[in-house]
Amino acid sequence: MITVELKDLRFFAHHGISEEERLTGNEYIVNLEVMYDPGDSDFDNLDDVVNYETVFEIVRKRMMVPTPLLEKVANSIIRKIHHKFSSVQEIRISIHKVQAPIPYLDGMVGVKMVRQIYKEDKEDKKKKKK
Repeated sequence: MITVELKDLRFFAHHGISEEERLTGNEYIVNLEVMYDPGDSDFDNLDDVVNYETVFEIVRKRMMVPTPLLEKVANSIIRKIHHKFSSVQEIRISIHKVQAPIPYLDGMVGVKMVRQIYKEDKEDKKKKKK
């Protein structure tokens, strides 16, 4: 098993429930781990791996779409990565809002989501495509 890690990715985005949050925006920190089985790969080219540059682009593009809840953002990123890389078996993502508009809060708030992709999930997708 191999883990591709993207750590402390910083984005300025317009997520949030309140209109004020969506208008003013906030800084977010994203951490991501993508675990995959390389099979019998010789690691000769990028097609043999989960490319961290591609994963970053998935995260970057999704973070730019204003969304009320961070859970939806995290779930969407997981689904897009899984769709792009069929060898992925587990994805862990955390998204933290650096300055949440909560009185007296000194710290960050956020969500963490873990999704394991089982072999049956992959087989079900193949059946649906037929």
